[in-house]
Amino acid sequence: MASKSIQEEVRPHSPSPSAPGPGQCIGNPSPLAMGTFATTLLTLSLSMMGFRGVETQTIFIGNLCFAAGLGMFVSAQWEMVRGNTFGYSALSAYAVFYGGYGVILCPSLGVLESYGGATPEYYNALGFYVLIWAVLTLFFMLGSAPINLVSFGIFTTIFFCFTLDAASNFAHADGKVEVAKSLMKAAGAFGFISGLLGYYSCAASMCADALPFELPCGDTSRFFKKTRKQLSVRVVIRGLTYRIAGPIQTDTGTRAVSLNDAVNHYLARGHYVRRSGRRRQSDNGGHDNEE
Repeated sequence: MASKSIQEEVRPHSPSPSAPGPGQCIGNPSPLAMGTFATTLLTLSLSMMGFRGVETQTIFIGNLCFAAGLGMFVSAQWEMVRGNTFGYSALSAYAVFYGGYGVILCPSLGVLESYGGATPEYYNALGFYVLIWAVLTLFFMLGSAPINLVSFGIFTTIFFCFTLDAASNFAHADGKVEVAKSLMKAAGAFGFISGLLGYYSCAASMCADALPFELPCGDTSRFFKKTRKQLSVRVVIRGLTYRIAGPIQTDTGTRAVSLNDAVNHYLARGHYVRRSGRRRQSDNGGHDNEE
């Protein structure tokens, strides 16, 4: 037994095809997430721009708390199951933002009354609230650059929407009402553009899943150097310990796979290093010199 090569030792334990993991069997949560995101943002943007004299946003609390808040948060959990860290983080973040903004607008919770009405303190506090979310949006904007132009455009326009919204609130606090209205309209315009891009992203996801054609989103991944996640685990076969190391390759090239799938994948392809012996198998099936 001791004279057997590493390849002979492992071959009897090569895995048989297994059922796909849970992350490969679920649907795409993006259409729901982007649809609720865009619907809520578009209605808010129309109000921010003062269309048809609508400026009070209380009517949109339902969209804020349930359509966007709940819908995006649920979708985010499925993005996590799919192994999409960026999607999970972004959807979760904006879900709680929308829900939090809905709480601020809810009259029964008395947020406005706690400041004594629309006082300078209230506008300054609301400006801080939106401005810090603009900072977080900047990080998401940078992270979306390697995805596609549509995603990058969504986060870019949200960033300007939040920034101008915060500036409008600060102008209100300083008593510059006309300046505040102009800034709010500009913020609404950027929000409206972001909502339209969100609808386009929703349509692109549904076309890719249900129709024989796809909508172009401007793939930008080719302009960024991809890095492969590295896996290093130890497994024991017939009392011998091996270290499995190599890049995790999936359909997208970026998502992690389960430990069991990774072990089966690399054992079947010879990507392992024998820890209990002194010989190392190379990628071409031969044996390197002793370590």
